[in-house]
Amino acid sequence: MTSAADIFRALGGTKKGSGYMVQCPAHDDRNPSLSVDEKDGKLLLKCFAGCDQRDVVSALRDRGLWGEAAREVRPLRVEGYSLITHTYDYRDEGGDLVAQVCRYIPKDFRPRVPLPDGGFRMGAKGARVVPYRLPELMASDSVVLCEGEKDVNALAALGVCATTRPGYAGKWPDGFEQFFAGKHVFVVPDNDAAGRDKGEAAVAALYGVAASVRFCEVCADLGRRADVSDWLEATELGGAGVMAALGEFAVADAPVVLDEANVFDTFGFSDIQASFASDDFVEDLLIAGQMSVVYGPSNSGKTFFATDLAAHVALGRTWRDRDVSQGGCLYIAAEGAWGIKNRLVAFRQHYDVSGDVPFAVLPQAVNMFDSDEDLDRLINTVRVLARDMGGLRLIVLDTLSRVAAGADENSAKDASIVVASADKLRALTGAHVMLIHHTGKDSARGARGSSVWRASCDTEIEIEAGEGMSVARVTKQRELEIGGEFGFGLDVVELGLNGRGKPVSSCVVAVRDAAAADAPSRPPRPRGAAQRQVMKALRNALVAAGGQRTFRDGLTVHCVPWEVWRDEAYRLIGGESKHKSTRFNRMSEALIGDEFVGCLDDHVWVINA
Repeated sequence: MTSAADIFRALGGTKKGSGYMVQCPAHDDRNPSLSVDEKDGKLLLKCFAGCDQRDVVSALRDRGLWGEAAREVRPLRVEGYSLITHTYDYRDEGGDLVAQVCRYIPKDFRPRVPLPDGGFRMGAKGARVVPYRLPELMASDSVVLCEGEKDVNALAALGVCATTRPGYAGKWPDGFEQFFAGKHVFVVPDNDAAGRDKGEAAVAALYGVAASVRFCEVCADLGRRADVSDWLEATELGGAGVMAALGEFAVADAPVVLDEANVFDTFGFSDIQASFASDDFVEDLLIAGQMSVVYGPSNSGKTFFATDLAAHVALGRTWRDRDVSQGGCLYIAAEGAWGIKNRLVAFRQHYDVSGDVPFAVLPQAVNMFDSDEDLDRLINTVRVLARDMGGLRLIVLDTLSRVAAGADENSAKDASIVVASADKLRALTGAHVMLIHHTGKDSARGARGSSVWRASCDTEIEIEAGEGMSVARVTKQRELEIGGEFGFGLDVVELGLNGRGKPVSSCVVAVRDAAAADAPSRPPRPRGAAQRQVMKALRNALVAAGGQRTFRDGLTVHCVPWEVWRDEAYRLIGGESKHKSTRFNRMSEALIGDEFVGCLDDHVWVINA
């Protein structure tokens, strides 16, 4: 039988307690989310991304990691806990080995350097940075510079001189261009944003050093992330055909530079005038480079909450007794600038803020769904702001519906396109992207639209309007502990008089005691709208089909079979069946674990109903 250690060795991940966290084979898992443990000779599996256990088992079986099929797995080579599938030798001008890059299963690349007395030391510390296949490069007047050793070897098999820079070198290494002096270089990027950025950096570094440089986007008409190997397979070109195709691209005239003329107009924080017409940069709440969704009904204070948080980040001031790492902020006020300007002026006045603050407002909607022109211009804007501010910490999109014009919020396909655009922003800046969103007509169902919004975000914050105050509750954290309730109200700040002599005012966020909103009449309740929806389904089922049952230990409760609860939850959740299953499984486990729901012999009931 397959063991937890077997699955860990095959899929990779980290040791956690008595078990492991591995990459779930049932979905596209970038960060290990599948818990694998053993108890009493049984495997215990749980995907924290919400995959159904049956789907996980099926995916493991397809990989030969479940049942009898697991015995057929045969590693090529074992080193530590990973499986090496390929090794790539980096040699100096004389052919001596300076470093070796190992490709592992699951897909990972790690360098090691040879020791004088034989063997290797893991890591690249002290290793000289040289191009892959340097001896061949030195003997050729032309070279193809691509991304990855596999692609280089595919070209070499056709008689084409090719190279790549080692992954352990990070960005373009200082002085690396010397190896290409006087040569005709054909830079071939992978078909994704990271590939194009690396390619453009190479062109800029080689311009004026190499005899000529061409930027050859031969993979542009292929699928996303297509590489040289994919292009060779699609075209079936020989060596001469490859060089002829690359030679059709124009020689670069100048290094790639920022297009500062094609950016959105922004205004700085200190220029705003009132209108009279590790990584967790917010301690235990927001992590750099991740995405969050802040949602709630209209007039619940979402924008006030977001602007207050963003302004504290730009100032580097403690927020709600949580440490804040200062950094630049871009607030995309897609619903218009009039309100946001007055709110920020009120904040500045209330907190006596003066001087330059790295906070910029983009006072218009940006289409992140079907406008490449808008997205490219936003990317340029972000790049320029990141340069001028010394980096961006937070980008707020207010609201999601305005930056996703033309998209069907209920469509997983459309939602994924918008999420991909947000991912691009994150990748370019390392900033956290925060989406401001609405609840639907039934607030108990959580954020409006497709489940993709929740599934894609790392942090989810629900804002609930109450009597005299609102409460922001953290309902999801991918890497941090779930928890935190932030009560807040609004204090009025007088800004001045308008042209008719009437006072103009706005508000600033004022801290309130979130516990006071619940006490004394409000008992503990499930966290988040999704949990409350599944809890509502159980109450409905108990009214419609519940009955008394006495269990073997003498416990007598009013309960229903598990499947009755599940069917009613599916009815309330709606949408695609796989989404129903994922949400119900995740929420029911949480409700049972938090002791809101009792479960015995496949029957469930409400505790302390």
